[in-house]
Amino acid sequence: MFKKNKRWLFITAILLAGFAGGLIVASHLEMAPPTYAQDKSKPLPANPNAAQGRLILQQFSAAFEEAAAKVNAAVVPIFSEQTVEERGPFSMPNDQFHNFFG
Repeated sequence: MFKKNKRWLFITAILLAGFAGGLIVASHLEMAPPTYAQDKSKPLPANPNAAQGRLILQQFSAAFEEAAAKVNAAVVPIFSEQTVEERGPFSMPNDQFHNFFG
């Protein structure tokens, strides 16, 4: 029984070590193609809709600022306070019986 467990433990350890070693080797081989964030020698492709999108975002931002200025007077701060009574030294911190019956 002990030899079977020892064999499985050994096989599992070898597989995990091989997997970890493979990850380390693969990360240093740089086999994945570089992304635009990694390769700064090539410029990003031009987007013909970028100027139009930027204009729409600026219009939306201006409309949002105007709406926020109009409703700013309607926003009021709300504060609350809670008074906690200290119980005796022998009461439980979450005493459901006491909470229900007072």
